[in-house]
Amino acid sequence: MTTGLLCALSAFAALVTFMMPLSAAAQTREHTVREILLDGKSVEWVNGATVSRRAMVEHAVRRGEPIPDGTRVDVPAHVELIITSTGGKSAVTLPPGSSVTFITTDQGEWDSVNAGDPIFSDVPGALDYFHVQAGRDIDAAAAGTTFSVAVGYGSVTVHCTQGELSVQKTGYLRVGLRRYKASLIDTLSPARGAVTYHPSETWYLATFATFGQAEAYYRRQLATARQTGSAVAVANALDNIGIVQDNQSRYADALRSYAQALALFQQLGDRGGETSVLNNIGVVQETQGEYADALRSYQQALMLSEELGDRDYEANALDNIGIVQGDQRQFTDALRSFQRALALYRQLGDQDGEADALVGAGNVQVSPGTYGNALQSDQQALTLYRRLRDRDGEARVLDGIGFVQWAQGKYAAALQSYQQALGIARQLGDRDAEARLLYHTGVIQEAQGQFPTALQSFEQSFAISTRIGDQNLSAITTAEIEMLRSRLPQAQTQTVPSPAPSPTPSTPADPCGSLLSIVNRPTVSTGVCTVRTGHVDVESGYVNTTTAGTRGGSSALYPQALLRIGTFDPHLDVEFSLPSYQASSAGQRKVDGTSDISVAVKYALANSSKADWGFYGAVTLPTGSTAFTADHAQYTGDFDWSYTIDSEFSFEGTFSFNDLSGVDAAAIPQSYFAFIPSLELSAALPGGPSQLSAEYAYSSVAGPGLGSKSLIDIVYQRDFGRHLQLDAEYGFSPTQIVGQRQRYVGAGLSFMN
Repeated sequence: MTTGLLCALSAFAALVTFMMPLSAAAQTREHTVREILLDGKSVEWVNGATVSRRAMVEHAVRRGEPIPDGTRVDVPAHVELIITSTGGKSAVTLPPGSSVTFITTDQGEWDSVNAGDPIFSDVPGALDYFHVQAGRDIDAAAAGTTFSVAVGYGSVTVHCTQGELSVQKTGYLRVGLRRYKASLIDTLSPARGAVTYHPSETWYLATFATFGQAEAYYRRQLATARQTGSAVAVANALDNIGIVQDNQSRYADALRSYAQALALFQQLGDRGGETSVLNNIGVVQETQGEYADALRSYQQALMLSEELGDRDYEANALDNIGIVQGDQRQFTDALRSFQRALALYRQLGDQDGEADALVGAGNVQVSPGTYGNALQSDQQALTLYRRLRDRDGEARVLDGIGFVQWAQGKYAAALQSYQQALGIARQLGDRDAEARLLYHTGVIQEAQGQFPTALQSFEQSFAISTRIGDQNLSAITTAEIEMLRSRLPQAQTQTVPSPAPSPTPSTPADPCGSLLSIVNRPTVSTGVCTVRTGHVDVESGYVNTTTAGTRGGSSALYPQALLRIGTFDPHLDVEFSLPSYQASSAGQRKVDGTSDISVAVKYALANSSKADWGFYGAVTLPTGSTAFTADHAQYTGDFDWSYTIDSEFSFEGTFSFNDLSGVDAAAIPQSYFAFIPSLELSAALPGGPSQLSAEYAYSSVAGPGLGSKSLIDIVYQRDFGRHLQLDAEYGFSPTQIVGQRQRYVGAGLSFMN
C-alpha cells in the first residue's frame, strides 16, 4: 500500500462477520532475528526470550533465527530484539518486556501487540498493507512509516514518529439516546505526538446530541485534512462522514462519501484502503435491499484481499457475502461462505471474528431440520464471547439462541435466553437492544398465554422505541398492544393448555439485570451485582434493634445512607456509607449521635448465566460520635457469589474477613478479627418484580473477648418501576451473648437513576 490504509469497517459489518476459502499459495516471506542486545551489547543468542509457534515453545533465541507466521515473541528484561522481514521491507524493535505476534506476511504484513512498547517501521511503497493490532479495538495501518504501539493496563498509546499513520478505533458512537457499533479513523503524524486510547466493553468513540452535530464535527475534520494537504487524512475523514450518514439512513449521501474516499485510495495505490471502503459500500447497498449490487461490492473486496494475501479482510468479505446470500435465502451458499471465513479466522487466531462467523452460520441454519446445528454454532459463539468478555456479542448471540428455542416451541428456555440478553443490554445501556428484547420477551409470554405480562413487556418496548426514535419497532409493538388490549378481558379467563407454562422470572436471568438484583441493603451478604456505568444508587433505611436480657434496651439507626456509583467499568462500582443518626438506650441512659463513615469498592466477575462471583473491600473510618464510633479503623474483605437455580429460586453467599473494633468488658476499645460467612436463599414472588429472602449469617467473634454468634434474617424487596425499590426486614440472633439476645426490624427505600 502506498500511503495510509483506510480502516473503518462499518458498524453493521462488525456485528456479523463473514468468511471464505484460503487464498492461493502465499509468497515465501518471513521475519528474521537481525540483532540481539543484552544490556546494550550485541550477542549471538540469549536465554529467557520466549518464541511460541503454536504447540512449539522455545525459551532461547538466536541471531538469524527465522520467525514464520503465527509466531509470538516475548522479550525478557535486559534484552532487546530487532526483527526484520525478508528483503528488509519492515522491521520491529522489541525492547525489554514487549511481546508481538507476527500474524501474516504476504504482499503485506499483519502483526499484533500483546504487551510492552515495540517500534514498527516499513519502507515506503514496499508493502501493499501494514497493520498492527492492539486487542480487538485498535488497528494501526501505515505505509512508509515509523511508529510505536504501547499496550498498558486498559490503555493503548500510539506514537507516529515519521510519515502518517491511520488508526482505526472500533467501539460505539452515541447520538442522542441511541448507540451504534462503529469503526472510525484517526490520522496521526509526528506533529500530533503520542495519542492514548482507553478501549473498554462500552467504549464510546464519540458522543453527540444529534446527527447534525456528529456530521459537523467530521466535516471540520475533513476541512482540516484538506488544509494540511494530506490525501490519507482526507480519505479517512470521508470514511468517517460516510459512517455517520449510513447510521442515520442517509444512504445516497453515505455512498457519495464512500465513493470519494474510494477514488482517493485508488489514486494513492492504497489497495487495503480500497478493500475496506468496498466493504462499507456493500453494507449500505445491502441495507437498502440492493443485494446484487452489495454482492458485487463484496466480491470486489474479496478479490482484492486475495490478491494482497490479506486474510483478515478476506474473511470480512466472505462474512459479508454470507449475509447477503442468507438474505436471498441461498442458505447452502451462505453457510459455505461462513465456514470458509471461520477457517480463516481460526487460522489467524481471531476469536472475535470466529465468534461472529459462528453466529452467521447459526443464522442460516435456523430451519426445522437444522435447529440442532444452529444451536451448536450459537453455543460455540457464546463460549467465545464470554471468554473474550464481549458483553455486546454475548447479548446478540443469546438473542439468536432465544429465537431458535422459540422456533422449536421451547418457550421457557427461549424466555430465559431473552431475559439474560435483556439484563446485559440494560447493563450496557443499550436502549435499542433493550427495546428489541422486550418485544421478543412479550412474544414468548403471549405464546405461553401470559397475556397481562406480555402486554407489560410490549408497553415497555413501545416506550423505549418511541423515545429513541425507532419507528419500525414502535409500530410493531403498537399493533401487538392494541390486539392484546382488545382480547385481554377474555384472555384473563382462558385456560393455558397443558403443560402449564413456567412462571415468568421477576428478574432477568442475568444476575445484574435489574434494580431488584443490584440493591441488597438489608442483608449481611453484600451481593455480587454492581451499579452499572452511568448510574447512581442511593439506598436508605431505618432499623431498630431490641436487646433482651442483661442490660437490655433498644437502638435505632437511620437513615442508614449508602451511596453507590457506577464507574467506566460496568463490573466495578464505588460505595460510600454516609454518617447516620443513631440513638441507643441499651445498657445505659439514652444517648445519640452519628455513626462512622466507610468507603468501599466492589468488582463483579461474571462467569455464566447461572453462577457469578466477585470481590468487595471496605474501610470504615472512626468519624462518628464518641458513643458510636469503633475508635479504630475497620477493614472488610468479602468474596461474594450467587447461583441461579431456576426462574424462581437463587442462592447467594458471602465469605467475609473482617478486622473490627469494639469495646471490651472494661470499656476499652480493642481490635479483633471476625470471619463472617453468610448464606441467602431468595424466591421470586408472583405479581410483579419482588422477592422474599431468608438469610443465615455466622460471626466467629461477637466482640472483644466474646464467643461466636448467629443471625437469621427475613427480607422482602419489591421494585416499583426501574428506579425505585422498597424493602422490609425482620431478624434475630438465636445466640445468647453475656445474657443478651437481639432482634431487629427495619425498612428501606432505594433509588437508582
